[in-house]
Amino acid sequence: MSYPLSMIPSHDSSLNEKRSFLLSTLGSPSQEITYSLVAMSGSIVRDGFGFLLDSITDSGIANATNPNILIAKNRVSEPWSQSTQDWASSPLFRSWLHKFVYNLCSTSVLTKAETFINEIPNYCLDIKSVDSAKTTLLSCGGVIELYDAKYAINWPRDGLVELMVDEDIISLKSGRENRLILERVWAGHRVHLKTIEASQGCKLLEAHGLPYSRSIVVRNDLNSLRVKLDTSKTPDRSKTYRSGEIDLCSYAYPDTFVGLYKRSCELLASSWLDEFLDWDTTLHVVVPYRAPSGWIVGGFTISSLQGACWISTGTSAKILESLIHEQSHVKLRYLEECVPILELDQTADLFNVGWRTDSRPIVGLYEGIYVNIHVLEAFSRLLESSFLDSEEYSNLLRRGRELYVQVREACRIIIEYGNFTSPGQAYKDWSLCTLERFNTIFQ
Repeated sequence: MSYPLSMIPSHDSSLNEKRSFLLSTLGSPSQEITYSLVAMSGSIVRDGFGFLLDSITDSGIANATNPNILIAKNRVSEPWSQSTQDWASSPLFRSWLHKFVYNLCSTSVLTKAETFINEIPNYCLDIKSVDSAKTTLLSCGGVIELYDAKYAINWPRDGLVELMVDEDIISLKSGRENRLILERVWAGHRVHLKTIEASQGCKLLEAHGLPYSRSIVVRNDLNSLRVKLDTSKTPDRSKTYRSGEIDLCSYAYPDTFVGLYKRSCELLASSWLDEFLDWDTTLHVVVPYRAPSGWIVGGFTISSLQGACWISTGTSAKILESLIHEQSHVKLRYLEECVPILELDQTADLFNVGWRTDSRPIVGLYEGIYVNIHVLEAFSRLLESSFLDSEEYSNLLRRGRELYVQVREACRIIIEYGNFTSPGQAYKDWSLCTLERFNTIFQ
């Protein structure tokens, strides 16, 4: 499968083409365009990974004939497909790659490169589709993580675990006592893993899927996803979490009733299907979490874990708002990789906005306007639908009016003080026109 890059502007495209692209894309999701944006980003990540592999073999850090290096190079060189895109856009793979690069670039080596090389099959091999394989996976903290957030494996002993794939049978073992045998079960073009045999402590950990979704799962039991928030800081995207630390606290990552998340998805899919399909292309995993005491945070995302969003527990309406908000941050990152909207040089002034308790820089207003307009669009469609009961309708209308006032004021500020790229001028036209359309609904 080749990805249709012709649908998105290139570096050489004209200013009018870039502006037209932004005007048509900022508010109106298109499956084809979103797929292309994610594919373009994934190809950049894949090429960067290939460069990293060449660097560590050329420098002698790793042997070019190491079986794991060969697995990685095969992954990098394979023809582009849906499987390639799922891998290259996986937040678990991207997080692992980010840590690998950071470790190599650090003045003091934090983790031996050998550890990352041992983890290559975890984050490069697709055990759901590979016909045959004989390699090892690395168990860490009692869990074997994979790049596909849907599956992980509980393993009682940390270290290397033998993996053998023979057609649809997957066998894992370490020592004499730890053994797990899985079977791939096909349903049309989709495959699921089923446990055939498991010794004590060895267990397949399958995440909950969301309705109508091909790939989004809900889970918070993986170490890579249990990021630790810095409670000494006011919530801010550059300071919110402690890099490299794992939060094992059950308060922050409680067992969660997934039904509320499913209800939120059903509401969106029923009223704004194109937006939900956008989710299905850009998101891999929703991580339920509980904000620290005193924090009013509906959710957050982390750029090095692009494709994951952390959503605070709450009502289905609140979860829906947070999901739209955070997915829009993810989508905006993909969009900006293609066409930068804001100039890097901005005023150092901070501004008060209604949706935050702390003053924000221009980039904070810019992102907040984008994500909250998407929330308002979803709300407007839900209010015109028949999917809400009377209480849900009243609450949604009240919240929509509140957000509308906040976004309108933020738009006034950013138009006066924001420094946009030439194509990015389209952002101002889009935001003003969209808010004008919302007048009759939320005014």
